[in-house]
Amino acid sequence: ARFEDGEVVSEFCAVPRRVKLPDGPALFGEIVDSYTDPSYRKGLKRRGPFASAGEWFAQTFGRYDRDIIMYGLPTPANFRIGQRFLGYTHVEEVDMLFREIGPGADAALSSECRATRVDRFGEGVNGLYRRVESAHECIVVRDTRYLNWRYADRPENPYELWEYRDHRDLVFAIAVLRRGWSGGDELAVADLLAEPDHWVLPDVIRHIESRGRAQGCERAILMLNPRGEQWDGVMGLGWEPRRTHFVFTARTFQPERLTLEWLQENWYFTLGDFDVV
Repeated sequence: ARFEDGEVVSEFCAVPRRVKLPDGPALFGEIVDSYTDPSYRKGLKRRGPFASAGEWFAQTFGRYDRDIIMYGLPTPANFRIGQRFLGYTHVEEVDMLFREIGPGADAALSSECRATRVDRFGEGVNGLYRRVESAHECIVVRDTRYLNWRYADRPENPYELWEYRDHRDLVFAIAVLRRGWSGGDELAVADLLAEPDHWVLPDVIRHIESRGRAQGCERAILMLNPRGEQWDGVMGLGWEPRRTHFVFTARTFQPERLTLEWLQENWYFTLGDFDVV
């Protein structure tokens, strides 16, 4: 939103993401970095520049052929305004999995798992995604084009990119790690993609813990859908669920195709699907 003299007083934007759904591809829009000059805030009683910019944005991009879902983890103030003027819906408070690391010896990886740190994800990850895609009703398309754009090509890249191969020399899992997330001594698992029920998947989790230990982190953090099998599997390896301060918010623009209740149950997501890591 801007005045006639060109002064920008409010900004509202989203990152579009390609998503696989049971009935075909779609676009989701993650609302990011939306804000207003404090001098022009109107609060909840009157529609100010933030609500006006958000309303125009939703009318322009919230369509069946554009973003059928808009979502995010808004600040409390933005959520209140969005709920009042823009149709924001409180989906749920966010739980994540935590693992206290501390000093100690690392568990050795089995001979069936080879972990390799890479600068960019290679073609083997496209094969991994093709094998994994059918196991999820709803998932952001995690091919190399997206993953390298999201992580490897980021300016001042703060991530570690890992590929995991088995005895067949196939990439059966990838992980993206970031130390010092949220300003603490924490190792955040920004992304995790793995073949379901792979027999050496526990090695991937042990390797993530060892990377945190090597970097002096006190704990590791992983965000997954609590209703998915992966959540239970990681919990079985000693990770514990904790409530965070984040609130997952969304709005559907095609409810006849995709309800928020269905999204809550079926979306495979990680921290990297949000702009907080």
